[in-house]
Amino acid sequence: MSDLNRLKRHMSLKSIEAGSLTFAEFLDKLKESPEIADTAPALIVRAIKSRGVVEIEKEPVERQGYLRLLQSMRIPAWKAFDHVRGSQATVSRILGHLEAAAANGMQLRQALILIGGPACGKSFLADALKATLEGELVYAVDGCPAHENPINLLKLLTAEQLSALATELGMDNEDEVTLGSLVHVAGEPCRHCYNKLMFDKDGKPLAEPDLGALEVKMLRLSSRTFGISTWGQSDGGCSLVESIKTGSAGIVDIPELCAVQTALPGSTLQIDALIEATDARRIPDLSSCGDNAGYLPINAFILGQTNQGSWDAFMVGQKDPDKWTRRMSIRSVPYITARIEEELAYRSFLEGMKDAPNFDPLALKLAATLAVLTRVKMIEGLSPLDKV
Repeated sequence: MSDLNRLKRHMSLKSIEAGSLTFAEFLDKLKESPEIADTAPALIVRAIKSRGVVEIEKEPVERQGYLRLLQSMRIPAWKAFDHVRGSQATVSRILGHLEAAAANGMQLRQALILIGGPACGKSFLADALKATLEGELVYAVDGCPAHENPINLLKLLTAEQLSALATELGMDNEDEVTLGSLVHVAGEPCRHCYNKLMFDKDGKPLAEPDLGALEVKMLRLSSRTFGISTWGQSDGGCSLVESIKTGSAGIVDIPELCAVQTALPGSTLQIDALIEATDARRIPDLSSCGDNAGYLPINAFILGQTNQGSWDAFMVGQKDPDKWTRRMSIRSVPYITARIEEELAYRSFLEGMKDAPNFDPLALKLAATLAVLTRVKMIEGLSPLDKV
């Protein structure tokens, strides 16, 4: 019989809130831990790399040759995506996009679109990204509806105040991460936080923002609460705007990107919200004051999924296709072309069955070989046997 108290400990769930600190304490931590002010792409990169790469020597012998080939091509096999068989090259391109966004490249203001055929692994890749973020800690302004990064609020200070603060924190050395560089990447404070800082309880304007009055929360990202959001037509009326707001501080997954303009009422708002969330990194805040409520800053990695036909049809229907193409980074997701990866995908599927059927190992190898053959272009003059 299990010890009841130990059983309860195994069943306990971590609290979403992991602690709190004053705004001054948050700033004091920046010098030694500038990553607490990271953008969402930087957080995802860190989460992926923290899980490490697959150890080749511990893999099945028949797979080691394939992994060493990837290694020679400088393509890591990240553990976070290892169950998405044959995806290593695609993951490398996705990570390249995220790293450029984390460095404040133009990718920070773009959505990443995965385009591929049915069952090529788009959803597996998206699910792996979301799973990687589960439980990751972020720092957010207490009470902010968009869980905004506290660093945003420093934009309310004058250049002189910011310079003095950087000197005080020891973050004015250009050879290191400077306070100015963090503020440069930050978004504009939302109206909720702006009003809280710039007006007193009676609604009278203050001469200077009182940052000391704010509290910063340490929160765990969760697909059940915030920071990990999936938008779809099955959301029971949830708009894309709300889904993006929920995913702020983490990731927003849009499995059927090309359905955005027709899925829900107010399709123009749906499209405009996605454009705003990428280029301007904000969405309209319609929670209380209608169309005049301003905007919410969005710190999120936006991931879309679609197939080539739907994407082409969607683009044909746009009066201004360029407004989409310059805000979207396209990544093709090919089918598996490594036989051992295809075979391992079959094995994983069979292992997950309650009543696992028995297959001759050669049957799985043959099925994997035939599947891969259909995806590899025939070279002129090459016989089918040579192709195998």
